[in-house]
Amino acid sequence: MDPEDVTGRQIEKIDAVIQVGMGIDPDTLSEEDWAKHYQQWVYVQEVTAKNNEAVLRKVLAELLTEVFKTLGKRK
Repeated sequence: MDPEDVTGRQIEKIDAVIQVGMGIDPDTLSEEDWAKHYQQWVYVQEVTAKNNEAVLRKVLAELLTEVFKTLGKRK
C-alpha cells in the first residue's frame, strides 16, 4: 500500500485491524513494521477467503449431488 494513498480514516481502520486482529499496539510500531503487519493480515485474509471458497464449493457440489440423486429416485 502506497502511504500517500492512505487517508486518516483508513489508518484508523488499519490500526484497528492490527490492534484487535493481531493483538499488537500499532502505536508501538515503526512505519515499516506497521505496513508489514498489515500486509501479513491482508495475506491471511486472502488465504482464508480462498479456503472458505473451496469448502463452500465442495459442500455445494455434495448437496447438489444428493438433491439430484433424490430427484432421480422419484421418477
